[in-house]
Amino acid sequence: MITIGKALASDLGRIESLLSSAQLPIGDIERHLQTFFVADNAGEIIGVGGLENCGNGIGLLRSFVIAPEFRNQGIAARILEQVLADARQLGISALYLLTNTAQDYFAKWGFTRMARDDAPAPIRQISQYANEPRCGAATLMFRRVEASLSS
Repeated sequence: MITIGKALASDLGRIESLLSSAQLPIGDIERHLQTFFVADNAGEIIGVGGLENCGNGIGLLRSFVIAPEFRNQGIAARILEQVLADARQLGISALYLLTNTAQDYFAKWGFTRMARDDAPAPIRQISQYANEPRCGAATLMFRRVEASLSS
């Protein structure tokens, strides 16, 4: 049975391994671990997704990946639902993400593409936006944080 829960400090190495296997940045995961969720299957972390609170009601959706053999089972949507609930509790009303490969997936959940130059200052200042080579060409997407995905 696959369960979704808050990431624990003891999950860090397995989270970084999963992110690395998907060629996603791992540089400062530990700093934001309290706003990450993991999908667990019998003790194996098979999915992860997190949130970086950038202040001023702005957040960055980050580090979303599901192990290839578990994709298309609704796991990412379950993690996203938890991240959105966390964002609402933190007072985040605008959520952004940078992606090279998942534009179509996130568009299904109400994220829209936008010009990188239109990103608000708190997003432009995060390390991935400014310094991560893989994110330099990524598409910037935006979604208001309101109701749940199922609403």
